[in-house]
Parts: sequence; C-alpha cells; structure tokens
Amino acid sequence: MEGGFAPFSFRTKSGKLSGFEVALAKGVAKQLKLKPVFVQTKFDSLISGLDTKKYDVVYNDMSITPERQKAYTFGREYLFTKSVLITKKGSDIKTYADLKGKRAAETTSSNFSQAAKKAGAQIVAAPGFAEQLELVANGKADVVLNSQDSWTAYKKVHPETNL
Repeated sequence: MEGGFAPFSFRTKSGKLSGFEVALAKGVAKQLKLKPVFVQTKFDSLISGLDTKKYDVVYNDMSITPERQKAYTFGREYLFTKSVLITKKGSDIKTYADLKGKRAAETTSSNFSQAAKKAGAQIVAAPGFAEQLELVANGKADVVLNSQDSWTAYKKVHPETNL
C-alpha cells in the first residue's frame, strides 16, 4: 500500500500505519491466521512489486481495469468513492469538460491520470497525492483528479488550504 493516502492508508503523527485499508488487511490476515507485513511504496510501483514478488497482495484504492484484470486476480470491490476535481480557489475549472488543455497532476498509472488524458489534459507526473496537491498549490499544475474521501481527509488536516 501507499501509506500516504488518507483515509485509506497513512502514517499517524506517531508514525504508525493506519487507515481503512490497513484495518481491512489486518482483518483478512486474522481470518487466514496470518501475520501481515506491510510494505509501503508509491502507487506507480504497486503492480511491479507484485510482479517481482516483493509482496503477495495490494491493498490500495486501485480500480479494476480490463488491462489489470488480464494479469491479476482481484478481490470483491470494497470501496466506492466519488471523484473530485481539486483546483486553486477561483479556478475556471468547474467540470470534467474544462480539463481540455489544462495540466493535471497525477500518478501516471492511475485511473485518474487516464481520465484526465481522455479529457484532453496534459499530465504532470507526481508520485503521490500530497505531491499532486503541492503542484497545484504552487501553480505547476492546474488540477488534481482524485478521491473525494482523500480530499475530505486532507481538508480536515489542512483547513487553511487555498485549494
């Protein structure tokens, strides 16, 4: 898992790995009478880690795609969240159609990246959600497409954000 993507998996102030997917993984491991060992990695490395047997399973907010289904086995869907467009306050980006010609900060292998490209946005590669938000805040990108749950968790911790 990423370990930097609240509320799914993240480090608490004390450094402890926490979040919905951490609890889910622990619950599944308990049922299987296994002790989970968590490996934190960037989103774009999750699939390659499976390929190289760095770990046995991925718990991360990752959508099922036809390409991924050809090579990997997926469990039942356990997460349903809306997607949002995150911009600086006052941005002219209000809808998906407004992404044409804009710069979207995304992890390159994510479904959000694919959606932004499909809408005509140029992708500004960033390894994680915090880095994506920083690119928009600094004006190096115009928008981030991501999970409403993650955005809500971020705003709770950063209520002063100008995004």
